[in-house]
Amino acid sequence: MDTITCLEITKFVLDQPGVVPSSLSSSMAANDLSLRYGLESQDPRNLYLVRAWDASKHLHDLTSNVTREANARIDSTISGKMAYRIHVHLECEPYTALNAPLTEVVVWKMREGASRAVVEQLLTKLMAIVTKIPIEEGKYKNGWGRIINEDKERQFIVLIGWTDMEAFTTAVANSPDGRAVLAALEQVTERQIRHMPLQKVRPRPQMQQLVESHL
Repeated sequence: MDTITCLEITKFVLDQPGVVPSSLSSSMAANDLSLRYGLESQDPRNLYLVRAWDASKHLHDLTSNVTREANARIDSTISGKMAYRIHVHLECEPYTALNAPLTEVVVWKMREGASRAVVEQLLTKLMAIVTKIPIEEGKYKNGWGRIINEDKERQFIVLIGWTDMEAFTTAVANSPDGRAVLAALEQVTERQIRHMPLQKVRPRPQMQQLVESHL
């Protein structure tokens, strides 16, 4: 099994669609080295910020004053409303998918009365199908995990990297087994699927040497 990683995914609805704050880089601190951002392909009003930690230290990172201060500093640079900030335990390394030209983030919410075991079995089966898609067909790393926020404990995340939207739509069209699992998941979950090209936030010049030493 791969090392479990904790992802922090924050979604903002921007006041000005398609405008990424130039001040993001100036808001960086030493613990912001893994921060990535991207505008949603489906709706450019939505901006996503993504961080990743080794799960063995995520509880310290999520509750530390340094992380809280970093989040507050970055949040203050964004003109818009925060839609959510979630934390996910992902049982695969996320960086290949996050560094892909296009990252897919799917939020799955269990329907009332649905079995967690059934949902997890279906997600595992879906990821096994996606894993077999070769990189030559435009698919990068994929994985899934549960959201650990107390108010979202019935929700899951799927993370997949693609070369572009055509690779995604072609993969769905060419996989009857995948579509069958998606149809089964539709019976027990509600799905929100989004795509965005993510890029690393670049630090202010005086931090460049520090950042490079961590990459």
